[in-house]
Amino acid sequence: MAFTIGVLAERSGVKIETIRYYERIDLILRPPRSAGGRRVYGDEDVKRLRFVRRSRELGFSLDDIRAMFGLAAPGRSCGEVRSLTLAHAARIREKIDDLRRMEELLTNTAALCEGGGRRPARYWTCWDSNPRRSRAVVRHDSAFATARIICILPGIKLRFPTPRQGCPFMRAGQTTYHARAFADDGVVVLKQALGSETMKRVEAAYDWSCAHLSAALQDFAADSNERFIADTGYSIREPVYLDLMRETELPDIAAGLFGGESDVWYLGEQIFHKEGPRGTRRTPWHQDTSYMNILGRQMTALWIPLDPLPRECSLEVVRGSHAGVTYNGSRFEPGDDTAPVYMDSALPRLPDIESDRSAWDIVGDAMAPGDILAFHLGCLHGGGATHPGMRRRSLTVRFIGDDVVWVERADKPHPNSSIARRAKARASGKAVAGASAGEAAPAPLGERVCLSNKYLRVRPWGD
Repeated sequence: MAFTIGVLAERSGVKIETIRYYERIDLILRPPRSAGGRRVYGDEDVKRLRFVRRSRELGFSLDDIRAMFGLAAPGRSCGEVRSLTLAHAARIREKIDDLRRMEELLTNTAALCEGGGRRPARYWTCWDSNPRRSRAVVRHDSAFATARIICILPGIKLRFPTPRQGCPFMRAGQTTYHARAFADDGVVVLKQALGSETMKRVEAAYDWSCAHLSAALQDFAADSNERFIADTGYSIREPVYLDLMRETELPDIAAGLFGGESDVWYLGEQIFHKEGPRGTRRTPWHQDTSYMNILGRQMTALWIPLDPLPRECSLEVVRGSHAGVTYNGSRFEPGDDTAPVYMDSALPRLPDIESDRSAWDIVGDAMAPGDILAFHLGCLHGGGATHPGMRRRSLTVRFIGDDVVWVERADKPHPNSSIARRAKARASGKAVAGASAGEAAPAPLGERVCLSNKYLRVRPWGD
């Protein structure tokens, strides 16, 4: 029996946008079309999608699922199927062991709270026989008379200044999930990940940047009635940013997204301010890597809103786009969001995503201070327009890991582009932060960026 994608989504429990994404990456087969041109699906598609959904719920990556589907591919020898099957069975047994350890952790946590009341602070660790496995540190805090999980990150000791009962990185099993989601999707939404003390430091850093605008300042306003500015800096030596990196969990969150497999270096910060009596234009869709001469898996931007934002005014990211095409950058031209940064380039022009949003797997949510939208710098992302009278302020902090390398971006930028303006400012002797396309790499191409000493290591802390 044939049916539409809407029926398939309902029967499989997988959203339509996600089904289309799985088709684009060839995780599921592209369906045939009816005489009228509509996609038609069958019962086998439902079974396959249910298997994918359940595997994702159990923590398997998309590559794991693809490999499991490959076991049934024609031409596989019995020996090959057996070895692959045993390898996956071993991973499943490891997950079962981890779940048993987590059960023990939760049981011990409950035991600390028996009878209520206050007790002296107590700590213990588990899962530390292998330093690369997740380690949980649990504290019974006498000040709050509750047991709380301090951290769950592979081999990384976190410091959270205030209790964050709702922080996703403090929930059992969530760190591995977020790291895999970041690797597969390139985007993770972390609700109420930051406490009030951290947000005070974020606001202080934002205010400092607004008071010390740099030569890289960009004005993207469509007319004189709106304010739409962005500024990029590398202010780690300033006390306010030094405090932000030393005393908050932001670098630890980046380390968790990298799977605990790497030290973390600070790449810089960016502020946005959008406000106008009639609202402001959208932030055009673009990829940060189009403007940079670095590339790697371990690259993240933590976008932190300072004002409450409805879904339609918040930042959005195209899921999985970090693993696809690198497009020509947008120069944020009013009236033409896809106007290219490089006039003569092999990079393809940006697609007009807004003209056909249903064709893209777009991730976004209503956001509030304390929330984080973390995305890979290679992901397509853009910001919604603001409503009349609304103010939208955000601070983005960027981090890289040790697999990021120098690459060549030698295309000549348009004279009315952020890259050209930054190059002109630098040539005049002004300090401009970042690793921009068109600039000579400070190390041989292909060499790891962390070896250049251009950026400060912030986890573990490096002077």
